[in-house]
Formats: sequence, C-alpha cells, structure tokens
Amino acid sequence: MEKNLFTKTARLSLIAIMFIIIASFVNFNFGVSFAYAQKNPKNNFLSIKFLTNLCDKGGNAKQCTFLGYMYATGKGVLRNYSLAVKYYQKACGEGFGAGCYGIGYMYATGAGVSRNYSIAAKYYQIACAKGFASGCQNLGGLYYLTKNYATAYKYFLLACHKGIADGCYNVGYMYFKGLGAPRNYSLAYKYFLVSCNSGSSSGCYMAKAMSQ
Repeated sequence: MEKNLFTKTARLSLIAIMFIIIASFVNFNFGVSFAYAQKNPKNNFLSIKFLTNLCDKGGNAKQCTFLGYMYATGKGVLRNYSLAVKYYQKACGEGFGAGCYGIGYMYATGAGVSRNYSIAAKYYQIACAKGFASGCQNLGGLYYLTKNYATAYKYFLLACHKGIADGCYNVGYMYFKGLGAPRNYSLAYKYFLVSCNSGSSSGCYMAKAMSQ
C-alpha cells in the first residue's frame, strides 16, 4: 500500500516545506500604509516614504515587516536585500514574529545573505514562539533535513495546530512513514484529511487514496 500511495506529487509538499511563499506576509493587516500602497500604485515612492517614517519612529513593527517584504521581493520598489534584512531585523527586535520569520527565510534560502541554516533556525524558532505559524513549519523543515525527525514532528504539529495546511500534511506523512512518531495509518489519514480540508491538494490526494 505504501509504495502505491506515496507518489511524487505527495512528496512535493514535504520537500518544499522550507520554501513557503513569503507573500503570506500580505495577509497581515498593515493598516493605513498598506491600504495606501494598494490604492495608489503609481505613488509607491510616497507610500515607501510613509512606511519608512513610521518604521523609523519605532513601535511600528508591522510597517517595518512590510517594508522588509517589499524590499525582499521587489514589489513596489527595487529589490534591495540589505534593506530587507535591516527592516526585518528591526521588526524582529520589536517582537514581531513575521519580521523574525523574514530574516530566517532569507538565511534559509540565501537571499542576499550567505545561506546559514543555523541562523535561519534561530529566527524561525523566535517566530514560532511568537505565534507566527510559518516559523514553526519551516523550523520543522530544517530539523527534517538534518534527520532530527522527532523535533521536526514537534514543529510540524505546532504548525498544523496553528492552521498551516502543509504542517498537517507533514504530520500525516510522518505518521505514514513512521518518522519521528510510531507508524500509524489511522493518524496519517486523520492529518491528511485535515490538511485537505485546509486547502492542501497533496493532503486530498493522500486522504482519498487511503480511504479506498
């Protein structure tokens, strides 16, 4: 059964876990500054100035994170990894989990900095502890890469409980393969189904296959 179920399509979610699209940041409510940038795309230089002023005043970690995201992705501005790191660092220093995640992501992928999984793990752990679910998910991915399956399972489960569909998929996969937890097809099916209901196509595939 296992050989037939575990297809290339189902593997992709786990292999790509540490490269979650950073655009998840835009789901945050960045307030007036974000609304301004959205409604005035031709005046992004004004919104950048506005965001920068807010960030520099301190106490506006969301705006700093949004600036970091814009500079990291080149959305509305020329891509500038140095400024992205600067603003993510400021946001993280003010206790905003998404900012810590941004730094971790850059170190994990080598975007503008030397790839360093140890530093990435440090910031993902901070992000996770502050409630930013993607930090838990990506931290689990780093532990999985080092074959520390028990700890990977722990963080995937945290990510799942915080609403990350791929986190639930990965928990299901680990139960399915017996990695970091005893092999348990019933629990594997449960978490594949949860991931499916949360929008994971791989979760839907596995849940459907296991129910046949």
